[in-house]
Amino acid sequence: MTKAEFLVNAYIDANILLAFAALVIVLGRGLMAGIGFGAAFRAQLTVVGGILLTLVLIPVISSGSDLLSRVALPSASDIMVARFLNGDIAMSATDFDSFLGLRTRFVEAVAAPRDAATMVMLSVAALAFMAVIWRVAASIARLRATLNAAYTIRRHGRVAILSSDSITVPFTARGPWTYYVVIPTGMFDDSFETKIAIGHELQHIRQHDVEWEIALELLAPLFFWNPAYWLIRRQLRTLREYACDQEFLARSGLDRHAYGKCLIDVAQRAMARRHLVPSGAFSVPLIDAPASRWTAGSCKLGRRIHALVRMASCRPSRVCIVCLTLPLSLSLVVMAQSISRPNLWSHDRIMLTTVINLERIHSLNAALGSFSVPQTPDN
Repeated sequence: MTKAEFLVNAYIDANILLAFAALVIVLGRGLMAGIGFGAAFRAQLTVVGGILLTLVLIPVISSGSDLLSRVALPSASDIMVARFLNGDIAMSATDFDSFLGLRTRFVEAVAAPRDAATMVMLSVAALAFMAVIWRVAASIARLRATLNAAYTIRRHGRVAILSSDSITVPFTARGPWTYYVVIPTGMFDDSFETKIAIGHELQHIRQHDVEWEIALELLAPLFFWNPAYWLIRRQLRTLREYACDQEFLARSGLDRHAYGKCLIDVAQRAMARRHLVPSGAFSVPLIDAPASRWTAGSCKLGRRIHALVRMASCRPSRVCIVCLTLPLSLSLVVMAQSISRPNLWSHDRIMLTTVINLERIHSLNAALGSFSVPQTPDN
């Protein structure tokens, strides 16, 4: 296998695992809702974080685990071969082998393109990749400009509180060593809103939401075309806001109705002053400021206010969270093993090769039998 083929295979595996992780996250949240933890958003965020961390560490887990190497889980293609030999798949052995080789042929075509269609496909993919890279770079430049133009109000350890005239919604960002909590200048006139904004953004820092947001944005150029990426991104962003609201209210003891009214007031001001620069990517805002009253941002805020109303004080124990996270994360590891390269010298593979050869011999004999053999006259 060439290096190009190895990279293409790894990229395909990453997209398959990303799609499976999205499914596991949705099922995990549904399971937690079914056992009474539907409003335990901090616990749900912890479980989702554990699943995503497992997804990142799968290459290390798969290569370094002695247990997995001893278990020798079968791959998906090995299972399909076993079902074919058992008579569960109605297909000729030659056609079945051709079906199993679809991915191999695709990888070879992409790794060493020769036809015009593949070249066009790769060119379009490269242009889309560069467009997303450009968007990410523009977001970084816009964020840097906003931070450079802001005024430092206070510093405490690694956290700096800034005031900015160019934003309407408070947000949190980070540099290599420092977290930045940026507050619109006009908000400092209302001490209650300022307290809520700063407290909310500090909770995002405690939850490491900024780091997750940076990771999501950096992965966008690689997985922008995969719907699973956008599903995971939406799930993570939704959960982080619900969890942040829940934890901040528990810490501060604020009335949830007053807190919800503050969020609505900030959103109304953001809609009235849409000409100002938004926080953009690589940051975690107090709210997703909608561009207009008809956009999805207002719907997100409505669902967030509804979550505030139905928030419960249920808080699963750490043991419960671990017991929920482990099987979900383990399913990712099993999936990674199932899409690994099959054992070409297994007993079932040898049997499949034998059946294919028998089919070819039969076809050859049938072709030879169709020719009539001339008979010699008797003397």
